[in-house]
Amino acid sequence: RCPGTKVYTILGNINNKGLIEVPMGISLRDVINI
Repeated sequence: RCPGTKVYTILGNINNKGLIEVPMGISLRDVINI
């Protein structure tokens, strides 16, 4: 069973800016590296 998703708004000096939806349990560090 899927625990759901979380939406992050990513801005700044990184490769992938914008909104990203990821499964619960993914760390912010992993989101930035996606």
